[in-house]
Amino acid sequence: MKAEVEKAGSAPKRSSYVHRISELVRNSQKQANDITRIIQDTRNLQRENNSAHDRLRRVHALVDELVFRSLPLSSTCVGTCASRVRSTVIYSLSVFCAKKEAPM
Repeated sequence: MKAEVEKAGSAPKRSSYVHRISELVRNSQKQANDITRIIQDTRNLQRENNSAHDRLRRVHALVDELVFRSLPLSSTCVGTCASRVRSTVIYSLSVFCAKKEAPM
């Protein structure tokens, strides 16, 4: 019991509290900096993703235009084949886009 009283009597010094609070402040500042960096990285990735989607939409439009411009109006067989090619290209682009967006 005497040892317990002696332990209880020796309270931690004020400097140890100040040191601990300083550590907590430094750690919270580091975490705030890390969060800011992560948010900036996320925004950059979103911009890259949006620009890739825009390019993909332009490629879709270009493929549509080229396929339909090259179709002769009188030939239905060629039109059917071109439509199949167009569908295949659009499917391939969507698969590519899905693979690109899949988490690694």
